[in-house]
Amino acid sequence: MKVFIPRIPASTTKNQLWQFCQGILDKKLRLPFIEAPRMLSCDVVSIKDQRGSVDNHGIVSIVPDKAAEWFITQIKKHTLNGKKVFAREYKERSQASSQPPASERRRPQLKIEKVREQKIVVEALESFQKK
Repeated sequence: MKVFIPRIPASTTKNQLWQFCQGILDKKLRLPFIEAPRMLSCDVVSIKDQRGSVDNHGIVSIVPDKAAEWFITQIKKHTLNGKKVFAREYKERSQASSQPPASERRRPQLKIEKVREQKIVVEALESFQKK
């Protein structure tokens, strides 16, 4: 099951989200002969609207589904980078429809993209060697 974690702090990296979620899953009681909970994937997505407001959200895939349901109830007790967070089941929506249904809550013309972590490249290390 995919779990949606809305409005996470902007400074949160994919690795931090993974460790945060794994820390919660590690607290789940494991019974013998039952599949241990595990994460299959973890992403941080950025959603920008026409006004320029940006929200970051986490999407985590957890198996089995019972563990994901347990995770959703437990995340409310934790903070991520100093902010209380919550979660719900992720709902897949089709982008193909040009005319959204009347019950659609999504804001029009949202720009949704995965947050890419920047790699730091260190150059000229040899010039810093002590002689």
